[in-house]
Amino acid sequence: SFPKGSSRQISQLTEAALTATPQRYASTISISRLDYEDDTVSGVSLRVAQMAQQAGRFKDALCAGVINSNAACYDGQPLFSETHPARGEQSAAQSNIVAGSGTTAAAMSEGIHKAVEKLRLIKDESGNAYHGELAGSLCCVVPPALESAAMEVLQSSQLDSSSNVQQARAQLIVSSQLSGDPSDWYMFVKGSVQPIIYVERDPVSFEAVTDGTENTFMKEEFLFGTRMRAAAIPSHWAKSIMIKNS
Repeated sequence: SFPKGSSRQISQLTEAALTATPQRYASTISISRLDYEDDTVSGVSLRVAQMAQQAGRFKDALCAGVINSNAACYDGQPLFSETHPARGEQSAAQSNIVAGSGTTAAAMSEGIHKAVEKLRLIKDESGNAYHGELAGSLCCVVPPALESAAMEVLQSSQLDSSSNVQQARAQLIVSSQLSGDPSDWYMFVKGSVQPIIYVERDPVSFEAVTDGTENTFMKEEFLFGTRMRAAAIPSHWAKSIMIKNS
């Protein structure tokens, strides 16, 4: 809205670009024809099935890779940075890192409070609050070392003999793919714009070569393989918060 009789106020969008270049990922194993045909205890069949399942989980590995590498965002800064440059009508650089106070359940509860507060202070290019209502859109991603404390904070009704205000505050994801400091964890905001963009050009496919090839005839080997073409890149940094204890 605008005052009666006044003209529209036009906000000029600043330029930004995101580029996702899907890469090809493939895995192949060879199995002796005799071992395959004599697989009376299904060991080979289980190995092949496991291979297909691992390929299906590769999306998680790609998305975790964005976090692990702290990949460059559209503004040229790492995804998690204390100096995302001002754009448009923003008056100063902004940060999406908060200092944690430890890895106990109580400390993680305080970390959630700090992360939400930080999210509410982030400004868009017009100088207004970037986020609206956050209820139902928050997701905490933690390494396995913090699973127990995170479950206590997000799933228990009581915390340190008091009512737990953080219960069900966010979805919990425990990722064994995180390779950074095991005391650090992350909060993301889901929505129409996801915090990490996943692009899949060719979905996971599974192929078996068991007859009619030179490899089968000459080497008595069967080949099994998976293939996909995909990429994962950071979205807008304002959708992500790092709670840093390291």
